[in-house]
Amino acid sequence: MRSHWKILAAVAIALVALILYDTNEFNPETFALDPTVSLSTETWNGVQFTASDVADIAQLISRQQSEATDVVGSCPRFLILWLGNSQLHYVNQFQKGDHVAPFWLRQAIECPSGTVPLGISLPNANLQEHYVLADYVLNRLPIKVLILELCFDDMREDGLRDEFAPVLQQGDRESLEGNPVGLSIIQHAQAVWQNTNPSQENAGLEGFVQKSVEDRLDTAVSTIWPLWRDRESLRSKALIDLYYLRNDLLGIKPTTIRKMIPARYAG
Repeated sequence: MRSHWKILAAVAIALVALILYDTNEFNPETFALDPTVSLSTETWNGVQFTASDVADIAQLISRQQSEATDVVGSCPRFLILWLGNSQLHYVNQFQKGDHVAPFWLRQAIECPSGTVPLGISLPNANLQEHYVLADYVLNRLPIKVLILELCFDDMREDGLRDEFAPVLQQGDRESLEGNPVGLSIIQHAQAVWQNTNPSQENAGLEGFVQKSVEDRLDTAVSTIWPLWRDRESLRSKALIDLYYLRNDLLGIKPTTIRKMIPARYAG
């Protein structure tokens, strides 16, 4: 009986700890950014021409596809694909009138209504993601120039983030599979995504009666229990705290020299 009380006490302590751990809002894409850093989404004449997450990028490209014209006003249409990471869409110590680089390029050129520097960026984007984004855009728009920013600490990142799974259509996957680099990227990604839909709970149960039951149960429990609703955020927060703990224990700092991973630079 005494052991039962110990178990109950441990569960109670764990629940209190989780509730306290879940009190602060957490965004895994901005956790390492200074509070003075602000996201900038640029528009020209009310039309957005930069985007910084996969779903928003897909919508941006779709809107550009609808502009099926070779001339805008008196200007020939000239599309530039500018790929980057968070440096392309965040502004340090933002003040009124500040903009990111694609805006200043557009303002500087002679024909800004027709020349569109599409600022396509993702936080900590790696070269594999740049490759897939470039293929995705080039298959849909008549890009004239491609600009690729290289941030060498992102050479340590690998694979495609889950957000690509619902956006890449069959034609996109076939296009990537048409060469060894793209084939390797999409094969590794699909091995992770197999039988899952990252945007949907219990996607692995698709086709089974159990899925609808568990979906309803998830919704009901999430409504009355915040810890259940926030479990994905809690997982991300725990992983990042472990990342910080590792850095503290090993004395790793932003200025610490990392060893190069040769495979990331090959080819």
